[in-house]
Amino acid sequence: PLVASRVVGDRGVGHAFDVDEHAITSLRSEIEERNIQNIHPMIADVTRRLPLDDRSIDCVLVANVMHGFAANGELDVVLPEVRRVLKESGLLGVVEFKKVKDTPGPPLSVRLSPAELDSVITPFGFRLMGTVGTGQFHYLALYGPC
Repeated sequence: PLVASRVVGDRGVGHAFDVDEHAITSLRSEIEERNIQNIHPMIADVTRRLPLDDRSIDCVLVANVMHGFAANGELDVVLPEVRRVLKESGLLGVVEFKKVKDTPGPPLSVRLSPAELDSVITPFGFRLMGTVGTGQFHYLALYGPC
């Protein structure tokens, strides 16, 4: 969220959602310390309706949790909600753990390779635009609505 503040600048707003109250409280403290005005943290569950208007968001970033939604059978709720809030010209970015043995992160059995991620996301009205490595342990997949 703090990087998003710089990206959206004075003309935009970032929304940060998490179900973990401690995570949101911590983020609120940090943005207050840094006097950041354009990030709005909120306790919210993406498996339910988000407090956002339809087609109101330019970019949705889902970081290090899509594998959990897949493992819990929640993709049929989460991805339509993401699609609902995303503008037709918007982007969905998904950061996931690489499916590499003996690296930090969730168990290898629940991690999603780029191909597996693509196979679970595209049925919900998204098309893959590209995948890039983002360091030793993660990758980023970018999707657009189709």
